Amino acid sequence: MIKLEFGDLLSKFLVFFVKF
Repeated sequence: MIKLEFGDLLSKFLVFFVKF
C-alpha cells in the first residue's frame, strides 16, 4: 500500500520534472 502511494508520488514528481 505504502509502496504504491510512494510510486504514485514519485511518478508525479518525475512528470513535473520532465514538464519543467
